[in-house]
Amino acid sequence: MLQTGTAAMVTGTSHNQQNTSSGVLDMASVLSKIQLLEREKAELSHQILQKDNKLAKLTESKRAEMQQVLETTISKFLQDLQTKVKPLNPKLMYAVMMQI
Repeated sequence: MLQTGTAAMVTGTSHNQQNTSSGVLDMASVLSKIQLLEREKAELSHQILQKDNKLAKLTESKRAEMQQVLETTISKFLQDLQTKVKPLNPKLMYAVMMQI
């Protein structure tokens, strides 16, 4: 689309041959700059995707680690409760375990 506009600009301008050739050169440099920016954008998008995936994996592993710590703590708490307090109602223990 830009090239047809450039061709119209070059053919429509008959004032000065140097102006038309510098206009074409300017348009070529603009187009090459656009291509460079598009490549940089694609590269940055790829890097963002990689970092998002890495963050998701780290978040998932941290969540699993925290879940394990929580389960261990509750289990230890229930064991301590059973040994130090009269036997617990099985329904209560089941309700506590279902909250995990």
